[in-house]
Amino acid sequence: MAVFTKNNEKSTTKKDTIIFDYLRKIEKDIDAFQALILTTSRLQNQSLRSAQRQSLIETFENVVKKSGGEIFALPNDDMVVIFNARAHDEVLACLVKVQFIFHDDPMIRNAVDLMQVGFAKVYPLA
Repeated sequence: MAVFTKNNEKSTTKKDTIIFDYLRKIEKDIDAFQALILTTSRLQNQSLRSAQRQSLIETFENVVKKSGGEIFALPNDDMVVIFNARAHDEVLACLVKVQFIFHDDPMIRNAVDLMQVGFAKVYPLA
């Protein structure tokens, strides 16, 4: 597990515990946070291209950072976006851009809603 970084920047934290460390950091306000899971491992082209990874990061980065959240990578290339619930609508709006990024994938191509096809799912952290 690692934090997504842009342009091959190095992460300064341990890969194994980074998400848990972050959850401990927000523990007192955990009720105010949600997690969006993007199951990029389910896409036909399962390995994210560098440009797609960069686009994913940029899509969520400003919204997530403003809400005190963070973006994490899972070992299978899935992405976890933890954000303050007050940014919920903005995060959902980002899914439109995500749909454009992966528009050529069969799972996404004809999807009306990324949550409906199982690509994206929002979970409360409380």
